[in-house]
Amino acid sequence: MRGMVRAMYYSGMRHILVLHFALVFNAAAAVINNSTNGSQPHKLLIGFQAPWNMSFPFSALRLGSAIQIAVEKVNANPSFLGNYSLDFVYTDTDCNPKASLGGFIHQVWKENVSALFGPACPGEAEVTGLIASTWSIPMFGFVGQSSKMDNRDIYDSYIKIMPPLKRSSEVLVKTLEFFGWSHVAMIGGGLDSNTWDKVDALWKTVEDPLRAKFKLTAAVQFDTSNPQLVYRNVKYISMVTRVIVVLTNREDSMTLLLEAERQGLMNGDYVFFLVQHFEVSGSVAPERTHDRRSSNRNKPPATKSVSCLITPQSQNERHGFGEANRG
Repeated sequence: MRGMVRAMYYSGMRHILVLHFALVFNAAAAVINNSTNGSQPHKLLIGFQAPWNMSFPFSALRLGSAIQIAVEKVNANPSFLGNYSLDFVYTDTDCNPKASLGGFIHQVWKENVSALFGPACPGEAEVTGLIASTWSIPMFGFVGQSSKMDNRDIYDSYIKIMPPLKRSSEVLVKTLEFFGWSHVAMIGGGLDSNTWDKVDALWKTVEDPLRAKFKLTAAVQFDTSNPQLVYRNVKYISMVTRVIVVLTNREDSMTLLLEAERQGLMNGDYVFFLVQHFEVSGSVAPERTHDRRSSNRNKPPATKSVSCLITPQSQNERHGFGEANRG
């Protein structure tokens, strides 16, 4: 766990984790206390599953220290757990359902975890959530998952701690206000070209406050699978503003950013906000193929501009804006 300290953490996520850890393990401590005399200190262990790879927005390298800080804050306040201490064990699942399932079985049988935080990726959550439900072990989802997880009859031990759609727009608005950016544009894909269940709802949730509080110079919603439309609309957006909100799924977001790089928009003059509420747990970069040209084409843009992932947990995030603010 020492290696986790070096990981970058999001302060917004840190405060959320403190609250949920306190509530969850307060209940767990009460259950355990009924079967003990309460005279000896006890340790409550939580399982944490996330990919280690930094290409995933919710990788352990990004969240590890947030969880460690949350655990330390809970342990530092006796009013939370009383005669109990809290700790966690980590499993690198690499967004692989088999790895997640095997890791969870090990965490339960060998390490005796009381609850599971994660897994971060939808495919993993659907599989591991079934056995967690069978064993009546609480599983906390901190990332947007597929609609299958909403079936309470099947996933009855799954607890979703994702905030409502409007939180994403609130994070974006506060960030724009903080840096004094008054002109902004939106670009992205509609429901026909997107795998999100509620992409149109999220688009509307983001668009309304931007129109109310800023100068929304353009709002272009189109089929992002059409290369000609991607070229044309990225070109147009770059002419009306330098602060661009990208609202689409992860694959199409990368397509738009790569096109922006080809058009010379990654020189430090533009800021791109990737607003995601669903499927945010996927890799930032598409899978690379064995073809050398294809591999180079799929690499994330080398950029001086800022690409910021806006999620509901990012409200207090302040990382990475300095260069764009100066430019």
